[in-house]
Amino acid sequence: ALTGYGLSYSSATNTGLGNTCALGGVTLPAGGYHVVAVGSNGSTGAALEADQTCTNINPSGTNGSFTLLQGESVVDLVGWGTAKRFEGAAATYTGGNTTPGSIARLPNGADTDANDTDFTFVETPTPGASNTGTTEPEPEPTAVTIAAIQGTGASTPAPGVRTVR
Repeated sequence: ALTGYGLSYSSATNTGLGNTCALGGVTLPAGGYHVVAVGSNGSTGAALEADQTCTNINPSGTNGSFTLLQGESVVDLVGWGTAKRFEGAAATYTGGNTTPGSIARLPNGADTDANDTDFTFVETPTPGASNTGTTEPEPEPTAVTIAAIQGTGASTPAPGVRTVR
């Protein structure tokens, strides 16, 4: 459940927390998404089907940070553009206020505590779905025998190969 969680936006020059919106009353399934709508850049981009609206947050389209809080503890944060609040280094933002886009966590779910590594600008936002972008797709599975993976020596002839059943 998201009871006790909040979303805070900080402007690019703010190193502390800015306006915060409570995210209570929602239970998410494992791997689920909760889309929060905030102030927009007017008619830029498509209409957003949100699970919740936070009218007290009006982010910049090019610089700033969002912090996910549990009570007063920071759970995660992303800073982009010239933000002063970030993990590691701020993610690069190549869009503009009149260019629809999103800072997406790629690969989906990555969290190395380095915003410049974990997030990238994508021109097609994916609210409520897995992020897509410029990362390499997973290779198609190939059927191989156990003997081909195990080999006959002390090490596998297929190191780094992901196995599925």
